[in-house]
Amino acid sequence: MCVGWLVVHVLSLAAAGLQPDPQPGDLKVSGVIDRIVDQEHAVILAGETGWELVVAASRLPPGAREGDWVLVRFEGEESASIQHDPGQTMAASDRIQEKLGALKTRGCSQLCP
Repeated sequence: MCVGWLVVHVLSLAAAGLQPDPQPGDLKVSGVIDRIVDQEHAVILAGETGWELVVAASRLPPGAREGDWVLVRFEGEESASIQHDPGQTMAASDRIQEKLGALKTRGCSQLCP
C-alpha cells in the first residue's frame, strides 16, 4: 500500500471525526460493502462521510457480500484487516425491512379503496 494513499485516508478519517485506537498507528473504521467489481475489487463506503475504500475482494472476510457491514483496521502504515460485523449488518437489515413495511403500508392506504 502506498504511504501517500494511507496519509490521505487517515486525514479523511480524522475529518470524519474518527479517532485512532489506543495503540499508536492503529486506526479502525466501520463501513458497508457497497459493491464488488469483477470479483476482483470491493468498494467499501467507510466512516460517517461514506468515503470509498477500494480493496482486493480476496481481502474480504469469507462469505462477505454487498450490503454487509465490516470493520476495517489499519495497522501501522502498510496493512489493513477487514472483519465482518454481523451486529451492524443485522441492524441495517432490520431498518430496511421497517422502512419497506412502512412504504408498503403507506402506498396501499393511498391506492386501495
